[in-house]
Amino acid sequence: MGLFSEVKKFGSLFMTIDRALRGQDIFNKKVNKMLKPYKLNWRKKREVKEKLQDLRRLVLIEAMERETGLAPSFEQERDELLKKHAAPNGPEAIAGIAGEINERYNARDTDDAKWVDLKVQFFEYSAKNYQELVELQKLEHEAQRLQADSLAQRAKEAYQKLVAEENNLREMVESSSPENYKAAWKEVSYDDDYNLTARIIKYKTSLYQEQGRTTLLWAYKQHVKDCGGDPERVEKGILSADQHWGKEEETQSTLESLTQSAQDLREPQAVKSEQVLEGDKVR
Repeated sequence: MGLFSEVKKFGSLFMTIDRALRGQDIFNKKVNKMLKPYKLNWRKKREVKEKLQDLRRLVLIEAMERETGLAPSFEQERDELLKKHAAPNGPEAIAGIAGEINERYNARDTDDAKWVDLKVQFFEYSAKNYQELVELQKLEHEAQRLQADSLAQRAKEAYQKLVAEENNLREMVESSSPENYKAAWKEVSYDDDYNLTARIIKYKTSLYQEQGRTTLLWAYKQHVKDCGGDPERVEKGILSADQHWGKEEETQSTLESLTQSAQDLREPQAVKSEQVLEGDKVR
């Protein structure tokens, strides 16, 4: 069982890394194609090449961290790259590097260039979502420490929803590549597909405000602010909110139980009525 679990874990890691790198290689290839009309001098070419290499390494490291965590050597490499690009975390470094290249060189005048733009917009969304996920996870752990189970569950559910949303947006961008678009023989123009996908990503990105995107995180940050950061008052507020939500869940559970009981009581009567009707038919 242990061996099977390890093999399965390795297989999942391999697939995650392979997908991330293949996607990034496609992105880098399209960026290089996009750069050709600019006829950059050798210094600029070397600069862009180095940034794309850093981008690829960061994408690899982020994929590994999400799947299994990082070995010390990868942590060191990530820290060096973050320092080099003056970024607080991997997703922001990725968004920053890709965004700079996109802003300087993307005229969005070809389908490939438009797809590069979609990918960059997704990177920007992912950077904002990353911070939200980190803070939701911290809130969940804090709630668990205080045994505020209802709050911990709500934080976990909010986290899972955002992870699912990011995965869906990633899949949307990947499937919007010009190659996939042409293979699908879509009737609408690629511009329409690009504009729709871009609007969706921009809308999702706009939901992230300073206080957080999710109502739960916003309320928690506001509570911390109202308490002046006093740990004791913050903890009391968490426990009070958890108690309130616990009662709500208990009430909801009771209502569901009563509803089910009522249905159970009605079913025999319904069966009996049906039998009477059947008897009437026979007679």
